[in-house]
Amino acid sequence: TGLDPVGIIELRNLLLHLNKEKGKTILLSSHVLSEIELIATRMIIINKGKSMVEGSVSELLNSEQLVVTFSFVPDEKIKQVLNESGWEKKVISHNDSEMIVAVACEEIPLLNAFLVSKNIAVTSIQSKRKLEDYFMKLLNSVN
Repeated sequence: TGLDPVGIIELRNLLLHLNKEKGKTILLSSHVLSEIELIATRMIIINKGKSMVEGSVSELLNSEQLVVTFSFVPDEKIKQVLNESGWEKKVISHNDSEMIVAVACEEIPLLNAFLVSKNIAVTSIQSKRKLEDYFMKLLNSVN
């Protein structure tokens, strides 16, 4: 914190260089979880002095569902298509040109194939899983 955007990028690149190219292990403590997600390979989440979870960042985040946005050519039949499938349970929100769902990583191609099979023209798929979301979910499960 306290660095300008260029300084943040330079510090991030330096830490990555030291780790990957020089083989250095770096212990970093930070509340800026978006930066930790970009540079850490392993992490420990500590709350009130107690370790809550420990492991590789990718493994911990992969245990969580993704929030995925499917964009498609506007199609008024999307609601009907979803209601006739088992996918409607996964839908967070939708309109005629976009649908936001909570799915596991391996379900993304299945849902995409389903939509395409129903002649829904998918134009993009974007997933989001942030360390901040994982951390807040973890804290909420404790409290």
